[in-house]
Amino acid sequence: MYITDENTQIKDKVKDFLKTHLITLLIAVLLVSILIFNNGQGFMPALFIFGLFYGFKYVRVFIISSGYDIAGALALFLLPFFIGALIGIFVLTWRILKALFNLAMLLIYLVSQKATSVKTA
Repeated sequence: MYITDENTQIKDKVKDFLKTHLITLLIAVLLVSILIFNNGQGFMPALFIFGLFYGFKYVRVFIISSGYDIAGALALFLLPFFIGALIGIFVLTWRILKALFNLAMLLIYLVSQKATSVKTA
């Protein structure tokens, strides 16, 4: 076991947080900026796109249509994408909540480290 100083531990915690939660927080900031600056216009398509990014990997079934016209075939082809986006919206919401919780925990850790370093000085 090696001994590290407090600054290295703090840098490691911040680096680990940014590595695991940076993309999720950037997506959250982008969605909030779309919601605020465009008066809600374009929020649902953006949420759908980011939800598709997070949820499409959970969709395992594609429906192959036969005996339908082009509109029915296209609707059945796009159905897994809509289901994946709906799943992804919930996954994205969970990841944003988890990132915010970890950000709060990181801030509490940083404040407590600063408080202990002030006491010892």
